[in-house]
Amino acid sequence: MRPRGFTLLEMMIAMAILSGSLTWLIVGMSRNIKAENHAKLMTTATFLARQKMSEFEDELYEKGFGEFEKDIDGNFEDKGFARFTWRIVVDKVELPSSEQLQTVLTNAQQARQTLQGGAADPNASSSSSTTGGGNPLSQSAGALASQFGIIKDVLEQGIRRVTVKVVWWEGRRPQDVTVITYFTDPRKVDQAIQLSIPSNLGGATGGTSGTSGGTSQPSTSGGPPK
Repeated sequence: MRPRGFTLLEMMIAMAILSGSLTWLIVGMSRNIKAENHAKLMTTATFLARQKMSEFEDELYEKGFGEFEKDIDGNFEDKGFARFTWRIVVDKVELPSSEQLQTVLTNAQQARQTLQGGAADPNASSSSSTTGGGNPLSQSAGALASQFGIIKDVLEQGIRRVTVKVVWWEGRRPQDVTVITYFTDPRKVDQAIQLSIPSNLGGATGGTSGTSGGTSQPSTSGGPPK
């Protein structure tokens, strides 16, 4: 009796199982390769964005806010990364107006009175802030509103938001990394203080400007550490 071999049906089933297994193996390896490549490009773009932010900070130290364009772009071909491009956007930080701030404080006061079981009457809150008695929150709101215009001008003149965006392509899809940092220029702050404070306080203003004018290096807040 001859030994029995595999039938055609059994061979077809075995080939189907083998082909399915190889297909999933190739797909998994392809995804792993793409993920590893994406991680490398993401790391490279992050370092390039931080480097560009550092270079911009050095230029800001030398030139100040007034000599910069608000939107500039370029690439990293000189550093050997031709597939990466960058864009820098410099925005002036806009703070809310005194009316918006007063509205927020009034709503906060009304919410506090509601939680405490008191009357949440806007007229009552405004009258208490006018007379100077009653809730300390209304008193602080009135004091802040009276000085908020000067504070708003000083901060808007001395603070800029710098956004560095690095873009590259992976296949047909664009990828990007964005780094945002807030820079402060003490020279602009001194100028804004001199323009905002009344003239009868000019002597005190001049002393402050002379003290901080020598320290012209901008300080950064927020964003990734260098």
